[in-house]
Amino acid sequence: MVDALDTMYIMGLKDEFSRGVRQVEKTMFTVPEVRRVHDISMRHQLNPLSSQGTHVPFFETVIRYLGGYLSAYALSGDRTLLKKADELGWALLSAFETPTGFPLFAVDPTSGEAKAGFRGNLANGWLAEIASCMMEYKYLAKVTGRTQYYRVAENIMQRLYRANVTKYPDGLLPSMWNLQTGEPLSGEAHRIFHMFSRLLNVLGRPNNHRRHGGQRI
Repeated sequence: MVDALDTMYIMGLKDEFSRGVRQVEKTMFTVPEVRRVHDISMRHQLNPLSSQGTHVPFFETVIRYLGGYLSAYALSGDRTLLKKADELGWALLSAFETPTGFPLFAVDPTSGEAKAGFRGNLANGWLAEIASCMMEYKYLAKVTGRTQYYRVAENIMQRLYRANVTKYPDGLLPSMWNLQTGEPLSGEAHRIFHMFSRLLNVLGRPNNHRRHGGQRI
């Protein structure tokens, strides 16, 4: 429901949107206990966020919940959505507590404990899980005035710009990164500079970042 709020608003479904916002207002960022359910598929149906007991996947929570709140707020100006976005963004901050500031896979939004993925690898993370939070956290910083949000996102951007990716095709970044050193690990690459460009447009900042190879985004 959360990541459909902006679509409801754009389509003029104001009654449905209002009901959705009322539901958002009741939201508490806790994870129901479903570990007694042994069937993994049924566990996901009961609670899509409960991938690791009381921990929620950082990447999925940011793009669907935090992004859903913020996009709906940007369109409607409803402060309930901003309040929930701020609460959630703050609850997830502990994911960034690694030597590089690259986020871990999952967070307990109640205790703040962060942990690695299903394979228990604290050292490595996928590019999508590391970098897809930048737009949400920078926009959240802009609308709340909290510099902590900006710093964690900007740190990721700067580390990716400074990383040695000379052995990869121009404009591409490898898919796997070391969370402890900030160095790339795999030969696969993803084109994410279009994401950087959209981020700059959303924030209204001067287009002064350069991509690897010296070309402007």
